[in-house]
Amino acid sequence: VFVESTASASSRDQDNLIQEELRSKEDYIERMSILFNDMDADKSGFISLEEFKVAIKDERLVAYFQVLGLELEDVETLFMLLDRDHQGAIDIEEFLLGCMKLKGEAKSLDMAKLTFESEWLVYSVEDLRT
Repeated sequence: VFVESTASASSRDQDNLIQEELRSKEDYIERMSILFNDMDADKSGFISLEEFKVAIKDERLVAYFQVLGLELEDVETLFMLLDRDHQGAIDIEEFLLGCMKLKGEAKSLDMAKLTFESEWLVYSVEDLRT
């Protein structure tokens, strides 16, 4: 009986942790969506590099990024990492996915930067071959 009770409590604890994590991600996505809309000055559904640079000058938005776990030390690199299709503008999906990947410690941004640079080098070498 004790073992069953302990196993049942453990299972409920895991379920609660999973639900809490899902709620946390939903809250993060909602807050990042609001941030995206604030940065999209022309309401086009895209953030250009210029809009991004202007937004980063707003202390409120910088603080919001920091609260959400994102540091803004290298604005242009961050923009390039978020602009996954390299079209010169970030849509909401790129923004949300990119921020989720970069959320947290600086090493996440560093790794994403290295990945980007590696991909760029591969494409550059392929272009030279053709």
